[in-house]
Amino acid sequence: MCQAEERALPQLALAAIENRELNEPQLRQLVAELMQRKIFADLESRLSWVATVIKSGPLLGLFGTVLGMMAAFGRIGSGEKIKANKSPSTSASR
Repeated sequence: MCQAEERALPQLALAAIENRELNEPQLRQLVAELMQRKIFADLESRLSWVATVIKSGPLLGLFGTVLGMMAAFGRIGSGEKIKANKSPSTSASR
């Protein structure tokens, strides 16, 4: 059953069954090395794009702020009359 599966857990079980003549510490070492090579390496390669997205999040926020400020200064620089809206909470507190 394990030979037909390409997933990691059946392959680890197959390796443990095939090497059952080894003593327990050697078998643990073999399974740990296989896990490191097959499972963790695959996970690390898949998670690299997540780290890139997380690192670029603040830059995306800064980009939005800069665009908003450019639009605001563009309106101020063009001489448009800008009316400030009073919020209902401000006028009710007076």
